[in-house]
Amino acid sequence: MTQDEKNPTSLTATGVNSGGQTFTVTLKKDDSDDCPVMTFKASYNFDPDNAPTEWPEEIKKDIADKLSADVTLPVIYLGTQKPTGSYNNYTAGYSITGGPFDRQVLPLAKTKLEAEGWTVQENYTGVYGKALAAYKVFDKGTLRLVLAADGSNSNSKAFMQVYYDAAITPDDASTLAYSDDQKTTIQGAVGEDLPYIFPKGIKTVVASKATSTPSYCLKMTPSTTYNKTNPFNFNNLLYAKEKLEKENPEYKVELTLIPNDSSSHLGHGNARLVATKTLTDGSKIVFTYGFQSTPNTSAPAIFVSHHTGLTNVNNITDWDTTTATNMRYYAGFVLPYFYTGADEVKNGSYSSSNRWMNFTGGYYDDSMVQGFKDAFTKDTVHTWTLEHSNHCLVDMTSSGNGGSSPYWAQAEVAKTTLDDGTVIEVAFYEKTSQTMARAGYSIAAFNLSIH
Repeated sequence: MTQDEKNPTSLTATGVNSGGQTFTVTLKKDDSDDCPVMTFKASYNFDPDNAPTEWPEEIKKDIADKLSADVTLPVIYLGTQKPTGSYNNYTAGYSITGGPFDRQVLPLAKTKLEAEGWTVQENYTGVYGKALAAYKVFDKGTLRLVLAADGSNSNSKAFMQVYYDAAITPDDASTLAYSDDQKTTIQGAVGEDLPYIFPKGIKTVVASKATSTPSYCLKMTPSTTYNKTNPFNFNNLLYAKEKLEKENPEYKVELTLIPNDSSSHLGHGNARLVATKTLTDGSKIVFTYGFQSTPNTSAPAIFVSHHTGLTNVNNITDWDTTTATNMRYYAGFVLPYFYTGADEVKNGSYSSSNRWMNFTGGYYDDSMVQGFKDAFTKDTVHTWTLEHSNHCLVDMTSSGNGGSSPYWAQAEVAKTTLDDGTVIEVAFYEKTSQTMARAGYSIAAFNLSIH
């Protein structure tokens, strides 16, 4: 206990508990009425040099009982000597909560996990900031985890979700093939045969066309019934990844543990495999395979889409008549042309109150960004400034992804000021949604706004 020399009527006592939490108690005289006042303050000391070397016994027992006794979870320092854990019935995962979140948790965890043979994916940005995900294959199954903050304020804790998936046994190789009818449907939708990347059978293959897409998309349904007692298994994705990499190297394969469209900062354990094949005409076949919105309890989402029109094969140099007319009417001139994945652009309605209009093209491709920049840089009529920013956008063409209300998203923005002071702004962006992402596509779109 110490006494404040400048204020002899004040006493302070401090102590540290076994979990590394510091408590400070101050007793002093109130300046206004001379009554005694006692204050309490609790704080954590982030001290990785003195990190625990074992999980608390209750966490070790829970992992063995709830997940598996055949795996080992490395001890990750979560900012406290005594993290707490609980099993989540909804996600079929185990949650471990530590002390106040410190950004050092993520690189420390990465170093520890990689040293013990884990595959680590970092630099995810979720609702609550940066997150890290990792997995490791053991003899009898796979352990995976996601580490992030559990909130967005100063009271947020370091939070980790851990999942276990038992090893799978694929069906006999002779049965792992599309039926003749399924092959016909596949050829009609995407124009070529597809690799069979599933360890079990496929019940149906259905071709459908969304109003926002220029070509057909395939949806596949597994023969296996997945539910809470027989959940979809992460090892199915690892099986598909290995099979594609060995037998179909023309596909670029990406396994994502936390998809960007995930509804939760920790993704509820969502994972998705995306395999992309680029054809000679510049179009792409995109295979997406992963958890549905309720992971570990429902069937996977399996889609294949043929992304046509990604390059300007028809050498279009001018906007279609409707688009050019609307640009001239609302902005006073026709914008420099840039390719948006379609020969004709879909025009949304104009908002007279906000003075903006939305346009949508075809499938989005990253290569279109450079075309957008080049168009405005080379314009000889107006001088444009370009920037990449988190921009206020509006989608007047559908009720999805913002509807007719403004929302924020990353965009490439071109801006010019006319002689009368009017500012013309064009924001080009990748229009997506959770539904689109699961089906493996996004749409090129842009906003025209007049200020």
